[in-house]
Amino acid sequence: MISKALLALATDIGFNIADDCVFGEYQGYMISLYEKGNRKIAFINYYLMDNEGDALKKFRLSESVKADILSFGIKEFEIEDNGVTIEIVDTVTKLLEYINAMIEKLTSEEIAGVKVCSECGKPLEDKYKKVSINLNRYALCDSCTLDLIQNSKKENNEKHKEIISGKIGLGILGGIIGLLLGIFVWNLIAYLGIVSMWAGFLLAMFIYFGYVLFKGRKGKLRLIITSILSIFGVIICSFTSQIIMYLVTNNQIAYFMNAPSSFIEIAIENSDFTMPIIIGLLCAAFSILIFASDILKEKAKTDIIKID
Repeated sequence: MISKALLALATDIGFNIADDCVFGEYQGYMISLYEKGNRKIAFINYYLMDNEGDALKKFRLSESVKADILSFGIKEFEIEDNGVTIEIVDTVTKLLEYINAMIEKLTSEEIAGVKVCSECGKPLEDKYKKVSINLNRYALCDSCTLDLIQNSKKENNEKHKEIISGKIGLGILGGIIGLLLGIFVWNLIAYLGIVSMWAGFLLAMFIYFGYVLFKGRKGKLRLIITSILSIFGVIICSFTSQIIMYLVTNNQIAYFMNAPSSFIEIAIENSDFTMPIIIGLLCAAFSILIFASDILKEKAKTDIIKID
């Protein structure tokens, strides 16, 4: 979502407007502007070579930006060989003011903008490719644009192969072993007379790591299988742990050994299973969110590439 202030700025300086950012050529540099929460972000595309001279330019540029942190309210910045990203918490007017200051620094260091390809340094024609990687725009030559697209497809294919390389059966086996371990730990905690509902967290954790250690298939399937096994385990443990606690609390071990079926009926009649199941499921869900978050990270690593 682009704010009205950023849209107005884009109109004033003649930038193109995309879904989540504005971009265009400004004073000889390809610039992308966008927002994240209350932060205004600018990416200025340029070209630096991998040599000692340009490494010194990069260092001086970094030191210069550090000196501006307080005066311009800079929250974060990142300087790379093909561009600098600046984040400030201020108005878009203040952001444009710093962009102008930044361009002066780049110009004084003789760091090239859209005159050359920001990937290989080859001189660009008037109609060069404006390639977006996520929200940042880059000025590239035809050859580097083609290489970027091909490499992106190759990386995505490799990620897909990695995801489907795991074995579903082995993953389920590992998850079941983790489930059995979780059931044992949960009931042991109950036997020791400790409130055991929070063990839903440990149960889901054991299931997840069992699935991973047995190299189960990655992706959404991992989340589905670990969730199903966790729900099954929580329901079982909610019943067995309550029965064990009833046995220990009422000193009914001898009675249980003589007539286990009758004891279980009595324990069920005198126990409340609703709350243990609810709390156990909540703890298991929290555990899955923590340990299965790598699925979200895998998605985040996939770059969105477009040619404007």
